Amino acid sequence: MLSAGQCETWLTLHELGRLTGYGEASVSAQLRHLRKPEFGGYEVDKRQRSVGSTVRGENGPLWEYRLRRRVRVVSKRPATVQQRRGRVASVR
Repeated sequence: MLSAGQCETWLTLHELGRLTGYGEASVSAQLRHLRKPEFGGYEVDKRQRSVGSTVRGENGPLWEYRLRRRVRVVSKRPATVQQRRGRVASVR
């Protein structure tokens, strides 16, 4: 799943299944897991695929997915006086 995400393209569950060798239900479950922080916290984008003038597959809309690494923003707080003193003391 992760190597399929590295190609940064939109793929259907069927296409992901063919790439990974797993069934579509298994691929769908893995996409849900990859959203969780303990499994990487990936962003899984989903959209309807347009095929000509229609966006429907045999059984309804045809969905495609893209896996992206979530960018985590960490803000730095200024160090307190005690933290600065602790750093100086530990250097000596």
